[in-house]
Amino acid sequence: MYKSKIEIDKKLNQVRYIYSLIRRFKGRVMANNGRDPQTGAHPLIAHISAFVAHGRSVIQYARKEANESGHLKEYDEFVKNSEIFKLFKNLRDSDIHEYNLGVHTLMEATVYLSPSKSQGTFTSNTMRNQIESLSDLDKPRKKSHR
Repeated sequence: MYKSKIEIDKKLNQVRYIYSLIRRFKGRVMANNGRDPQTGAHPLIAHISAFVAHGRSVIQYARKEANESGHLKEYDEFVKNSEIFKLFKNLRDSDIHEYNLGVHTLMEATVYLSPSKSQGTFTSNTMRNQIESLSDLDKPRKKSHR
């Protein structure tokens, strides 16, 4: 029997770890669009690429296990109908063969206005936005001011 169960568990642990690295970027605006100042690399892109590659490896190891155990037909049918398996396969194939992953910053704001005592003028609350550096990812998240 193929020894993929241990390998699948290792890859799944790597996927979980990389996902925890990616989640640190959620809801944050990074200086220099998240580029590392020394190398110019985008850590988020590197993490996403690793996440996709390791996720796809889990699928490949599982396929080998299904083949070795005589369940390849069932496995292929499962993968064909599994949205998450198709997602990892398509992302990895696209990243390698069609285009590279990229990042961009999108900021949206909603302004709520209320009439002031002077006729024809409106006031709003002050809006603040915090731009963080990559080194801030290792620090506790600062509370935003509203």
